[in-house]
Amino acid sequence: MPKGGDWHTNGFGGGHDHRCDACRKRKGAARVNGPNALIFALLGTAMGLLPALAPSWFPPNGADGTSARALWLDTMGAVQVALGLGHLVGARFVPAALRVLRAIPASDLGAFAVPDPHTVVAR
Repeated sequence: MPKGGDWHTNGFGGGHDHRCDACRKRKGAARVNGPNALIFALLGTAMGLLPALAPSWFPPNGADGTSARALWLDTMGAVQVALGLGHLVGARFVPAALRVLRAIPASDLGAFAVPDPHTVVAR
């Protein structure tokens, strides 16, 4: 194993600041964008619906009458939907909601004031 900074670690065994040549070369990789995340979520939905739409493709081969193929598609479909929608929510919806909230003038903020929950109201 080479000494010092020549060895490119994965970050688990000794820290890595990602400024090495190998990391700089990887910077050109394509990032996830909105349409790709949406298609990823739609494919996950199709994976989840496939066992219900074509049950003959998924014969029950488990001891409890379930199909391992159907369970795999349901699980991976849920993972794909979660990743796709997670990206869309984090990259698109949250920034849009923050822009809308920032656009509210300071004079209108009183309309959205929440009452103090510690205030005692006499009845």
